[in-house]
Amino acid sequence: MKRLVICFLSLTLLLVFMVNCLANVVPLQEKKWLQKPDMIAGKNIESMNSEPIVADDWLCLDGRPVIGVHFWGSFIGWEEEYPQQPPIRPPEIKAFVIRIYEDAPIGGNDEFSHPGRLLYEVRVKDFTQEYYGTIPRPDETYEHKFFYTLNLPQPFWQRQGNVYWLSISAIMDDVPYPWGWETSCEHWRDFAVQGYTDLSNAWVWEKLEKMDMAFALTTCYSDAKWWQPPDVEAGVNIKSTEPEPIVADDWKCEEGKPVSEIHFWGSYIDWEEENPKPKKCPPGVDGFKIRIFENIPAGQNGFSHPGRLLYEAYIDNFVEEYFCSIPRHTIPETYEHKFHYIIYLKKPFKQIEGEIYWLSISAVKLVSPNIYPWGWETCNPNYHWEDYAVQGYQIGPDDVWRWEELEGKDMAFILTTPYEDPCEGDLDLDGDVDIDDLKKFARAYGSIKGEDPNYDPACDFYPDLDVDGSDLAIFAADYGRENCPCPSILPQ
Repeated sequence: MKRLVICFLSLTLLLVFMVNCLANVVPLQEKKWLQKPDMIAGKNIESMNSEPIVADDWLCLDGRPVIGVHFWGSFIGWEEEYPQQPPIRPPEIKAFVIRIYEDAPIGGNDEFSHPGRLLYEVRVKDFTQEYYGTIPRPDETYEHKFFYTLNLPQPFWQRQGNVYWLSISAIMDDVPYPWGWETSCEHWRDFAVQGYTDLSNAWVWEKLEKMDMAFALTTCYSDAKWWQPPDVEAGVNIKSTEPEPIVADDWKCEEGKPVSEIHFWGSYIDWEEENPKPKKCPPGVDGFKIRIFENIPAGQNGFSHPGRLLYEAYIDNFVEEYFCSIPRHTIPETYEHKFHYIIYLKKPFKQIEGEIYWLSISAVKLVSPNIYPWGWETCNPNYHWEDYAVQGYQIGPDDVWRWEELEGKDMAFILTTPYEDPCEGDLDLDGDVDIDDLKKFARAYGSIKGEDPNYDPACDFYPDLDVDGSDLAIFAADYGRENCPCPSILPQ
């Protein structure tokens, strides 16, 4: 229990640090998905609620709800002669319309995937807009990018493993400079689409060839099972790239719950080292190989190390986000750019309370793995536990490894437990489902979207544009719960 309390306090401190260290990066909440803006050759794609609108897809990794949307955009043609932030205020946006759709995959007459049935729609007036940066265009004009943050008035509950589409469109009174959603330097699955309504008010989607949109989705915090934060003052990266060498570090299972999510830190060796902050998108990796071993206690070789392989998985769906850069104090001075990663294990690793295990994380890069190889970051020395980390080389079949101790070094990672069952009935987001939630649900019961002012999408748990018996069954199952995992961070 004491370590859990320390973990919670440490997580809070790290989150505060992230706010201070990561200017213009998604703050505070856990990241579910991140596609960074292209700050070299990116451009804006018009997305106005008067049409056209733009949408891009994402994968739900762990089932936790979306509670915040963060994105980048700019105003088409606005003050484009200025090479830096213009001295006047940008055009005014009244609100953003956020829509979430189910996925319509490739098949039949569809040559590309696109948004399907509408699941969630909300108009948000309260948002922040911050100047993010200016990039030059080939025609010697400039585009001024802004960063936006908004909290959803009601969470969007997803299902693990499902693909969804996000649409963001602006509402403006006067449109001399229409708003455009910014493109990303990162690609996942199919490209983004732009949509228009036809004569029957149905959406017609057009593929935006070789374009993805820049956005991040956030959710509630995870419960950390094990905590070793990165060393942001003197930390280094240790090469851990397939096929070898790989790096491993140990942890102890204290409560017996399985491991479902791993957070860790890493960087690309020698990449952009002359710049205090990276100016390009990172080289990227194709995926990560996760291995978990049993523990071999210290013996004649003087240090403990991984033993029999217990778990192995290749993960190619993950979040990579810029964390911060630290100087190496060399002559001339060089810098190391750290990234934060989130992966979700489709098959959680079941542990035994009291046992010690070893975690190995290694990058898989199919093209030029030796150009800017990936390295796992070391952790804050105050969090050293048991023996130090090790680096391993495969010396035989069936995962037979030779291990070398990394003297004085531990690795930076967080382990979390599986997400609890959704608590969709917590309509007021206070952590329980009680009479206040019942009153809100009762007002909406029997309503139909577009026909009844009492319709509330938050009560449409089974999203079919009405609040009926299927939604009542979900609410009834939640009624009386006092352990809802996602109380609101919004003002009540």
